[in-house]
Amino acid sequence: MGITITGLYITFFALSIYALFTLTTTQIILAYILFYFLLEVVMSLFIHRWATHNLWNPPVWFQNIMSVVSMTALIGTPISYSAWHRTHHKTSDTTSDPHSPKHMSYLDIIFGTHTHKFNVKKAGSRLRNEWQLLLTKYETPLVFMCNVILFLALPLEMFLMWVIAVAMSKFWMVFGTGIVCHGYSKGIPTNVPYMYPLIFNDCNHKDHHEAPKLQPLKFDLWVWLIKRFGWT
Repeated sequence: MGITITGLYITFFALSIYALFTLTTTQIILAYILFYFLLEVVMSLFIHRWATHNLWNPPVWFQNIMSVVSMTALIGTPISYSAWHRTHHKTSDTTSDPHSPKHMSYLDIIFGTHTHKFNVKKAGSRLRNEWQLLLTKYETPLVFMCNVILFLALPLEMFLMWVIAVAMSKFWMVFGTGIVCHGYSKGIPTNVPYMYPLIFNDCNHKDHHEAPKLQPLKFDLWVWLIKRFGWT
């Protein structure tokens, strides 16, 4: 099943290159804003800092809605992503690491993210949520179904903006944090603040490996909001 989602991601990646040359400047700016939301809020804040590292406590209704968004955006479910990323932390830059540039080719890391091996038991408490279990069990058909609905419901230009945001968030998440932040082929977690416009809060990757934090940088609007909501 992972190979099928990887194929969809490669298709989205190719379409995004085409879309960058066909959409207007305004549409590309809007696609970047959507890219920012998917990477910074859905992936980094929700799937990464909550699902994987338990650094805040959103209500169940919020978890379930965001889980659908994350799955549809090819990031994964809280179960599949947390198991994958916890495997990475435990086996970082060894032969058991699911995405180590020291032991894998860049192409395998970037385009094979849904085929990398992980132990689903590492998802821990995430396995208690029956909705997220259902999403994970049927992740492949649901990913296709949700994206087909978006394709049919949205004007073509808006769907292409979604494609750009999904493809680029997936690409920069893996290339930025999995390759650049691990010293390319050196396999050494590194802070790369110059990559903030592309990977945002995850640019200080060395600090993250040493001690994951809810607020990695000095100010985070989204962390400020969830503290105001009392979700910490």
